[in-house]
Amino acid sequence: MASGGQWQVGAVSNAEWMGISLNDVLAMASPKSGIVDIVCSGAGNSQWSRGLSFAKAKDPDTMLVWQMNGEPLRIEQGFPVRLLVPGYPGVAQVKWITNIDLIDKLYDGYFNTTLYTFITADGKNLGQLTTMPVKSIITSLAPNASVKSGMQTISGKAWSGTGSGITKVEVSADGGKTWNAAKIAQQAGQWSWYAFEYAWDAKDGNAVLTSRATDAKGNVQPEIPPFNKNGYQYNGWWRVPVTVGAQAAAANTVAPVSTVGATTAANASATGGNTVNVVEKDFAIALDKATVSVGSVTFTIKNDGPSPHNLAFPDLKKVSETIDAGATTKLTVDLKAGTYTYICDVPGHEQLGMKGTLTVK
Repeated sequence: MASGGQWQVGAVSNAEWMGISLNDVLAMASPKSGIVDIVCSGAGNSQWSRGLSFAKAKDPDTMLVWQMNGEPLRIEQGFPVRLLVPGYPGVAQVKWITNIDLIDKLYDGYFNTTLYTFITADGKNLGQLTTMPVKSIITSLAPNASVKSGMQTISGKAWSGTGSGITKVEVSADGGKTWNAAKIAQQAGQWSWYAFEYAWDAKDGNAVLTSRATDAKGNVQPEIPPFNKNGYQYNGWWRVPVTVGAQAAAANTVAPVSTVGATTAANASATGGNTVNVVEKDFAIALDKATVSVGSVTFTIKNDGPSPHNLAFPDLKKVSETIDAGATTKLTVDLKAGTYTYICDVPGHEQLGMKGTLTVK
């Protein structure tokens, strides 16, 4: 797992800003030819300087701002003036601006070359984070929610750092096997997020909801994006497993303990002879028991998804071997009474694995 804050699927917000185009400010300095980067420095941290390409700095939508949503910036928001670089990640939005320097080369500061850069699995540094990729998530339901059967409104947000706007959002109820067009319900300009809605006729059983967006430049949100060591700008499909209708009421019931031969379920429980069947698919995980008995528990894990998975118990530092698509493996764990967190781990994308809890009595 990458070091630092674990943002899961990320964080995003939408706001209205007031300020002046940075290009207008730069023009007052009558810059010479040959400028490559500008370097913005912020107060409060002598190390916090970040370079921005001169071309992006001259974009009329790149601004120095002093108000957000009609109110002066607060200290934590960058008062009195901060940089706003639409389409770029938070690290580019330098707060508490004190200096802007124009240089004739690529800036080689720490936050351009070492931290907040793309690093491949083999350690190659591909450079700083810039344009955010096209992305969407479903926000109306949390993973593992229970819903009634019938018509449900599925909603969420989509955005793209290209500034070209979102042209299409699709929603799937089967983890991405089939797709249906969602309606763009609201948007406030090319740099804003787009709210989308989809009318879903939910049928009894289990479903995996997910969405994918397409922007005006033809970029389509991928199922799994290229790997980078720190997990930056992840824009893979966010899958939301849900239980519908009659299945929802039974979703948390305990299935009988497996028996072998003439051994009864009661005897198996008394001796700690527990088995749990696990199905992992599309970053989601389902166990056929919510409660097991104290003792040795064997998990039979089947991977029904397209990507390698494993089962992990972080508190116990127990992880199964990686399971290829379509394969099955087993993991045996000695459990004491208590509640344990488990996770469907996806190698290289650990931050996406769905979590759950198992009770041991």
